[in-house]
Amino acid sequence: MGEWREEVMILGAEWDRLPLSFGAEEALWAKRGVEVDVSKLGGPQAEGLVAYAAKHADMYRNLARRAEIIRTRPKLARGHRAEREINHVYVDVDEAEEGRRADGLVEDDDMDEQGNDSDEENEE
Repeated sequence: MGEWREEVMILGAEWDRLPLSFGAEEALWAKRGVEVDVSKLGGPQAEGLVAYAAKHADMYRNLARRAEIIRTRPKLARGHRAEREINHVYVDVDEAEEGRRADGLVEDDDMDEQGNDSDEENEE
């Protein structure tokens, strides 16, 4: 029985560290994006590297957020399902561009690339 309790304690400690680990990875990728040398690489390649780093930073931010939600939410009774999580796309809050909100989330577009309305709104 003592081995079981020890394993539960180890798993609890791992759950406590998981969001911190994802946060460290996020910071690492954000730093990599800032450190891209545009003058040496040129525009398109530098832009691609910055976008790749931003995508990974967002991925780790979402993983950290989701891990913390799962870790802290109450346990569900047997046979019940949790509400489905929605992944958010984050941007740098310092960049005040069109389509970006003050909380750092990207606004949803109602139109696709060709300017057509979303089919989801038209369905009744």
